[in-house]
Amino acid sequence: MRTFGPAPEPLPEYHDNLVLASITTAPEFRAGLVNAAVAAATLAGLGEFAASLTALAPGLVALAAHGLPPAGPSGALATLNRLAEAGDIVEVTPVVAPQRVAAAAFGAGPQGISTALAMSLLAEPKAKSAGLLTGTSMIRVRNGQSRETVIRALAAEFGVTVAPVPRRYLLAKKAARARVGARMAPAAVPPALGAAWHLQKTGTTAARAAAKFIEPRQVKVAVLDTGIDETHPLLKSRLARYLHTYSNLNVVSGTADIVGHGTHVAGTVAAMLDGLTGVCGMCDCKLTAMKIFDDTTEYISQRGYFAYTVEPTMYLRAFLECADAGIQVVNLSIGGPAPPSAQEAQAINNLIGNGCVIVAAMGNERELGSRPSYPAAHPGIIAVGATDPGDRVTRFSNGGHHISLCAPGKGIWSTMPTYSGQHGFYPDMSSGSPKEGRAIMRDTEFGQEDGTSMASPQVAAAAAMYLALQPAARPVDVRTALTDSAEKVPAMVGKSFHEDYGYGRLDVAALLA
Repeated sequence: MRTFGPAPEPLPEYHDNLVLASITTAPEFRAGLVNAAVAAATLAGLGEFAASLTALAPGLVALAAHGLPPAGPSGALATLNRLAEAGDIVEVTPVVAPQRVAAAAFGAGPQGISTALAMSLLAEPKAKSAGLLTGTSMIRVRNGQSRETVIRALAAEFGVTVAPVPRRYLLAKKAARARVGARMAPAAVPPALGAAWHLQKTGTTAARAAAKFIEPRQVKVAVLDTGIDETHPLLKSRLARYLHTYSNLNVVSGTADIVGHGTHVAGTVAAMLDGLTGVCGMCDCKLTAMKIFDDTTEYISQRGYFAYTVEPTMYLRAFLECADAGIQVVNLSIGGPAPPSAQEAQAINNLIGNGCVIVAAMGNERELGSRPSYPAAHPGIIAVGATDPGDRVTRFSNGGHHISLCAPGKGIWSTMPTYSGQHGFYPDMSSGSPKEGRAIMRDTEFGQEDGTSMASPQVAAAAAMYLALQPAARPVDVRTALTDSAEKVPAMVGKSFHEDYGYGRLDVAALLA
């Protein structure tokens, strides 16, 4: 995650207008919801849709035909319908919906709400994500209305649990430019250090030259980020899959990586060598890019500009996609101050439990006292801090007892989209309220960035290289190997662990030796 400049106050922890609602999986409750959805669809003249629901859950429809039991969903539905009629709820979206029924978010109202909740219970099982997030829906509250209205109204209802939705951020700001070689890009580190200075510092170059080095071409690595430029000449041959949109979601998400952050992170992991600049990824792996940001911005008053943030339903879906695809390493260069929701924690734990190594950035709020940033602070995740060329902790990198290790995060060169885009927008206050004004432009083709976002993918790539040598290693084994082989930096003299550096700075040569 990148942030630039002073941070006057902490970022908001939760989305103001989103609520996660989970419905009990008790058969009677499910039967009542499916029956209500079928009846609503039939009443609306949507016979084909009603038939599809019936086909997905014939047993539940038969159960409901014998009468809704006293502990059925009538109370919860009545409460939701009342909130919809008052205009407090504008949309209900099943986090996971049946693939055989074409439907995105449902507008509020008796038909939409009952159908959305029923759909959330009928997600078709897959190999490794079966049952995950079943019964979970994202409820969008009208702008200006507090989410607490919905939470309070539903908290006492039988069969429904509700909670706010944690925010996950990626804030960027354009840096000064300087010519390096034949390219133009920001320069935070003297060009004399070279575009690939971090490869030398972490021993990656030496490790790759070793006789027993195995290129992790079959190791599946996923970057969950702002997307990727799938046409970039240094990335297109390395990209195995790009998932930029998800079925049955009402979000604006095109193929473009507008922000460029995901392309930079992906390039740090796996870009081919560029002969003019020296930009080079750490390894050749089976790279998957999953876009978890939509293409719209929101005004972040604490930072004074419009920024792109993680779209929470896309984010949860990406975890399920990783599980079903058998992803072995996930990089998360994102963060936020709120602990994971029960659903986010469940999805993360499922991945780790299925043998996936998850690496996350520690965050860049050092000037705010290094408040824990999630998901990095979640148990089982490898949390990565950032160091400079002198092996000193950067001025922005969070510390904490949960840090695993650190890696270079200052002036990291990598790929950027070959087309134009922006990190966000400065506000235009001419109308009295903020609206998108002048764009905060980013670099194209190549760029040099600071942040724990830039350190995290180096550790993810190192994990992939380790798994190529030790394919049976569990996530805990990979974490132990990374921390045991980390190089103790000068500030750690006499200490095996330091809250700014973890167990030391990444040393790929020692890891693979």
